[in-house]
Order: sequence, then C-alpha cells, then structure tokens
Amino acid sequence: MGEMTRDQVLQRVRRNEKLERADLRGIDLSRAALSGAMLSRADLEGGNLEAAVLRKVSLKNASLREAFLAGADLVEANLENADLDGAKLDRANLAGANLARANLEGASLAGANLAGARLPLEQLKHWEKSGEGTLEGLMIRVMYQEGLRPQRDSNPRFGLERATSWASGRWGRAEGTSHDTTRCGHGRGAPIESN
Repeated sequence: MGEMTRDQVLQRVRRNEKLERADLRGIDLSRAALSGAMLSRADLEGGNLEAAVLRKVSLKNASLREAFLAGADLVEANLENADLDGAKLDRANLAGANLARANLEGASLAGANLAGARLPLEQLKHWEKSGEGTLEGLMIRVMYQEGLRPQRDSNPRFGLERATSWASGRWGRAEGTSHDTTRCGHGRGAPIESN
C-alpha cells in the first residue's frame, strides 16, 4: 500500500500540486476526477483506477503494472514510457493518448478506443491482446474508429477475372464523411468518391 490516501491525492490534484514520484501502489482511485494531474514517475502498481477521469494526465514513466483501468477516460493522456505490463485497459478511452515506448506486454485492451492514439508498430510486435486476436485486427479496429472503411472494388462485375484486386486493399472515409482529396490505400489510386 502506498503512502497517501485517496482523499489526500484528490486534495492535492484540486490544488494543482504535482504528484510526481508519488508512491500510490494499490490505491483505490476508481471514478476519481484526476484530469490534468501530474503523475510522472508515480508508482500506481496494482492501483484501481476503474472509470477514473484521467484526461490530459501526465503519466510519463509511471508504473501502472497490474493496474485496473477498465473504462478509464485517458483522452490525450501522456503515457510515454509508462509500464503497463499486465494492466487492464478494457473499454478505456485512449483517443489521442501518447503510448510511445510504453510497455504494453500482457496488457488487456479489449474494447478500448484507440482512435488517434500514438501506437508505434515496433512497440507492439510482441504484444498479445487477450481475446482480441492479432495486431492486424487492432490496426483495423483503430481505422474503423477513425471513420475509415474498406472500399469496394472499382470494377465489381469483372471481379471473377482476377483472384485478388488492389481495390480490396483500399481504405477511405466512410460514406457521408469528407472526401475532398483523401488518397486511397498506400498512395495508389484516385481520390475516394462517395456514392
């Protein structure tokens, strides 16, 4: 158990005091409003942050090993170099979060919103998501959350002439969204047209 209680942490956050390097192991901060808190290098190992509001919080280099963050609001949070080994981030909102160089080994992100999150592929090579499948599945889910959808073949009546088509690999904006000059796929093809 850490040095501070829940009430002490919440008071310090309300006074905009930094909690850098704080020992908060095993603390229960479930449903706490901690937006903008400075928790860099804090030790939150095994802490309960279920459904906590952590918008724009700084958790750079923090230890969140085995922390319970299910349903947490981590929009635009800085989790750079954070240790999230074994953390439960199921249904967490990580839209726009910075997870650069974060340790996600053993972390669970089932149902998490990762739209716009900074998730370099090099970090995720050895990461296995519980119940989520492959890294490719995660990237497709992120693309869907950002409004990108696979585009149908440009020549559907003659699809049987070839086994695969480069069009099946195209991605673009979903119908009803902006289509100004967005390019398809990997820099190939014409601008996407909405029907």
